Amino acid sequence: MRSSALALSALVMLSALTLVGSPRAIAGGTMMHVCNHSDGKIAVAAGYLSSGPDDHDNILTGPFVSTGWWTLGPGECANVSNPFSARYMYYTGFVIGGGPFWSQGDWHLCAPNVYGHSDAFTFESQNESEDACTTSTAFGTGGANMWLPARQVDVEVNANVDYDGS
Repeated sequence: MRSSALALSALVMLSALTLVGSPRAIAGGTMMHVCNHSDGKIAVAAGYLSSGPDDHDNILTGPFVSTGWWTLGPGECANVSNPFSARYMYYTGFVIGGGPFWSQGDWHLCAPNVYGHSDAFTFESQNESEDACTTSTAFGTGGANMWLPARQVDVEVNANVDYDGS
């Protein structure tokens, strides 16, 4: 019985060490830090490239992932994880209650339609193209998914995104 307990303890400790050492178990990379300096409530979605076959340094070439929505009230901030240690992250956001999107940029990401309720989401294959996004199964109650403009952030230079209402 004593040896069974020791073997079980060793197995539990080995499993714990495996999780700690696993790259998926540890949040990687510099996080993007988003703050709402406006008087209204905002919602934010983020995107990043995942690991791919032609990666070098921290420039990733794998599938693009979009995730969100984070709701931030006035004065609130959130850290957006960077699980693949990507140098570049992307964001889009809107003012809740009918405000405009405030992250015009050259990149796009797929997100659930903002005109209905949407819980937390993560999209990958939906980001392959605008058509892949808008024709994929709608997420939430707002209707077809949306192909939204996004702005790039070099998290090694400045990982902060500050929304001030303009």
